Amino acid sequence: MPDRVPRWLEWTIFLLLLGGASGLLADLGRGTTFFYDEWNFVLHARRSIWSVVLLPHNGHPSMVPTLLYRALFVTVGLRAYWPYRLLAVGLLAATSVLVFVALRTRVGFVLAGVGALAVPLAGRAWEDLLWPFQMSFVLSMLGGLAALVLLERDRRSADALAALAALVGLASSGLGLAWAAAVAVDLLWSGRWRRLWVVALPSIPMALWYLRDDAHLAKLVFLRAAPAFFVHTAVGDVANLIDIPRAAARLAVVAGSLAAFAALLRGGRGVGRLAAALAGLATFWTLTLVARGPGVLDPSRYLLPDLVFLVLGLGELAVLATLVPSRARPVVSGAAALASAAAFAYGIVGSLPALQDGARSLRAISRIDEAALGAVQMTAGALPPGFRPEPHLMPQVLTGPYLAVAERLGSPALAPAAIAEVPALATVASSVFQVVLADAARPWRSPHARRWRCEQERFGAGLDLALAPGQPLGLRAGGGALALWLEPVGSIPTGVPGLVLPAHGGLLLPRGADWGPAPTDATLGRWAVRWTLWGRGVDPRAGTGLACRPSP
Repeated sequence: MPDRVPRWLEWTIFLLLLGGASGLLADLGRGTTFFYDEWNFVLHARRSIWSVVLLPHNGHPSMVPTLLYRALFVTVGLRAYWPYRLLAVGLLAATSVLVFVALRTRVGFVLAGVGALAVPLAGRAWEDLLWPFQMSFVLSMLGGLAALVLLERDRRSADALAALAALVGLASSGLGLAWAAAVAVDLLWSGRWRRLWVVALPSIPMALWYLRDDAHLAKLVFLRAAPAFFVHTAVGDVANLIDIPRAAARLAVVAGSLAAFAALLRGGRGVGRLAAALAGLATFWTLTLVARGPGVLDPSRYLLPDLVFLVLGLGELAVLATLVPSRARPVVSGAAALASAAAFAYGIVGSLPALQDGARSLRAISRIDEAALGAVQMTAGALPPGFRPEPHLMPQVLTGPYLAVAERLGSPALAPAAIAEVPALATVASSVFQVVLADAARPWRSPHARRWRCEQERFGAGLDLALAPGQPLGLRAGGGALALWLEPVGSIPTGVPGLVLPAHGGLLLPRGADWGPAPTDATLGRWAVRWTLWGRGVDPRAGTGLACRPSP
């Protein structure tokens, strides 16, 4: 499409829209904290950077993400998560800018802008957009795109920077291999084979890194499923990106494949970017198939890399306009560009609910993790070092290593008061308290309480005690922690003199806190006091606890 507005105005419009998209991502990420794989980076903070920087993560190289996380650990610690989110959003914005630069001279402002904005707004790829850990994929995309853009300049300095960008992509995740293949094909297809060193040079150390372990060779048997896997993945990508049924997506994949084939035949060396995008897609899908097997890919993690390759190759399809009469070419090209932009825009709007759902999911998981860690902080030193406070959502977190890191870098855990205000979070904390091993539970005399005798007894979720009217209760959480729940039995007045409870009836006392109310109202009736106070030497697997009763 011919330019209709000045270049500066195009950039102004695009950057304003990109700023809005980035602001949306930053807002949706509020209330989240370190999630799943990120805990590997957190726990590795106890070790020297040189002992972990070369370690693989799920088979991927993670040198650059490891260095970035370590830099943030040193500068901002673990208490604040927003710097990690800000870095991730910034990397996504930079990727979007490079997509716009790569497309602008080929397809015009409208399609280039919509295609570039699809990167931070592809809602079904919400993990890549909202989870900072996925900066590994984003860095690989960013490095590959930067190499392609820099290689358009015929300068040695640009080639050197392109080689550095390729190295960053290769050292960030396995996706970097796909981008290295894309850059190599782009150079070969366009006859610039003398500049292949830009990819070959950084590939040498990474090849040595990959060859250190040949376990992946046993998975090459999955390659026989490649054709079906490729078709299934392509159909899923189109269905998710454009928000259309799979039946329509199959037709779109067939039409797009025929158009790409025709463009490759018609365009000659002028469609190197299309060949590069197809090579990158094929390499990425092959690597994913070998690593994960021929299953269904999760769009929230694998859709964004496919999107960038597809958008990158779309611009080269303009060569098909040469198949129509010259007079009709401007109209046909403009209509095709607008139709493509409309399809992407429709997909962006349709995927926004998925982005919001993903944000809600991450926030809910974060609250559970923070509550579990809050219970760990409250019972510091009373839990066994190998205990997992949340085995499903952060299985790699053990109390011993976590507390060692938190002592140096701070903790993202919730405060006791914040946990006690939400029944679900208090339940999470109570599940941690049930395995606390502390010897702090002992009789205690308060001004309003009689002496209690504590014994170990087997019980389930808690011990039910009946308090007669006017009977005081005095407990102390010493070296351990106390989770106390008061539940009324029958029809009785609400509230107890001298005691303020959250709405759900739970009282969460941190380590060292005292509580000794003296309910004296004769009309109080009977209360069922279900409480648990755990001590050292209590075997959680046997379901035992310390039951305290007033001494006779």
